Amino acid sequence: MLERAAENTENVFDELRYESIKRQVKIQNKPMENASDYFSHTAFKSKMSRKINNINEELRAINKLAKNLDLQSLMVPLQQNYQFVKHIL
Repeated sequence: MLERAAENTENVFDELRYESIKRQVKIQNKPMENASDYFSHTAFKSKMSRKINNINEELRAINKLAKNLDLQSLMVPLQQNYQFVKHIL
């Protein structure tokens, strides 16, 4: 369960990195955005938002299960990926 959530998270970050590189190349080759680029990026943001929400739900379910098993909760500090996601979205 936790491994699947971690893999899903890694896949989302891979997609975000790919989209970032793709947008940088597009900007270098064609600085002026057109309407289709805008809607394409909006659709991407919506898709990523759904994926992130699904991961959050998986993590909440894992946390609930851990609490039911009386496992100890541990807070991990935010990493640089948070800033990366804010930059992309």
